[in-house]
Amino acid sequence: MQVTDLLLTDIVEVDRGRKITARLEGLKTSLTTHGLLHPIVVYQAQDKFILIAGSRRLAAARELEWEKIAAQVLTVDELTAREIELEENLHREDLTEIDEVQLLLRIHRLKQAKHGMSTQGKEGGWTLQNTADALGVSIGKVHLYCKIAQALEQQPELEKIVSSKGVAAASKFLDYQAEMKEVYEKVQEQELAPKSDIRSRFVCADCREHITTIADNSVSIILTDPPYGKGLDEANWWGTDKTTLHFDDSAENFWDLIWSLIPEFNRVLAPNSYLVMWTAFSNFEKVTQMLKAVGLTVHSQPFIWLKEQPSFYAPYPGRSFAVGSEFAIVAWKGEPTMSFPGHPNYLVCPSPLPENKIHPFTKSIAVLYYILNSLCHPAALVYDPFAGSGTTLIAAHQLGLPWLGCEKDQLYYGQAIVKLKAAIGE
Repeated sequence: MQVTDLLLTDIVEVDRGRKITARLEGLKTSLTTHGLLHPIVVYQAQDKFILIAGSRRLAAARELEWEKIAAQVLTVDELTAREIELEENLHREDLTEIDEVQLLLRIHRLKQAKHGMSTQGKEGGWTLQNTADALGVSIGKVHLYCKIAQALEQQPELEKIVSSKGVAAASKFLDYQAEMKEVYEKVQEQELAPKSDIRSRFVCADCREHITTIADNSVSIILTDPPYGKGLDEANWWGTDKTTLHFDDSAENFWDLIWSLIPEFNRVLAPNSYLVMWTAFSNFEKVTQMLKAVGLTVHSQPFIWLKEQPSFYAPYPGRSFAVGSEFAIVAWKGEPTMSFPGHPNYLVCPSPLPENKIHPFTKSIAVLYYILNSLCHPAALVYDPFAGSGTTLIAAHQLGLPWLGCEKDQLYYGQAIVKLKAAIGE
């Protein structure tokens, strides 16, 4: 195998399978002290040399302003060179799971380009099993990693799940997403028929747009559960069950959203009406001030849902109490009267079972029923601009109250329609 000193200006890197993210100071010190212990690997293409292995060594040499570097020059074609490079990178100790997922798919595609793609029902061509055998890994791993890598090409945001929760959680997310998409597509097929009563009152839309279609002073109660602005889309919710987050729960998005909606809430609320909004306890003071700024009165005490036999969430495990409750701000416009004055500001009831959830933060229908029953008089119009799984609308229906709602996420909306139809009997 030929080893020669090459000019750094004659060496190029083409579509590297792995990006250099680590600092090079330690390697540069080693090169300065001991020299290059292992030559880089290249192959020749016309008057240039294409790098196969040794990207960090080459980068360090460039930063040290070396003129030449020792290199093994292989006599291989481009596809074989790419195979060698990717397979060499696949065995690096500092490889991240994202890198491994993407490299495995690239190796599989290179093998297919070299040996031909397999076709169902015909012999020949490179298969996932061939890739598994070549790399010495299971067919299950190859299938899973290729699935995730292909999804990453269409949904780059999936990288966040892989990086924080791993490939298995990302796979669960994709399976759930596919399930929800199928449900939504079935609902959309019904658009060819005349619009049902449910789909005229519950729409798939951004609430900031939908609320502008609602008349002034027309809503008797807004009962809703917006994002909390606590970064729960990045917290430990992925993979806990088949429900997942499809919305931006960043603080910046939350406050922009609430700031734009509160004046609209005040506009659509009728005289002597209520607003009940679930939120994080840490948001209470600021949201209260925003509600008061538009003229609403805010109760000094929240409504509290105490979860009977909850699956406790412990934000500070081993250091503080686990969380077994949720809170809602209660505000009103004018001087409304409760339908059942004196009802306490709490209810003890269990959380929905995981298999009955559409949205990861689905509220118990019993809690929503209690709130509406306590506050609303007959014929009170209920509005939920963050309808999610549709539980507020179902509770309103059970009380015989008219309702309106919207949900912008197509996956939540699709399954919520199915759930509403089952509850209402349409």
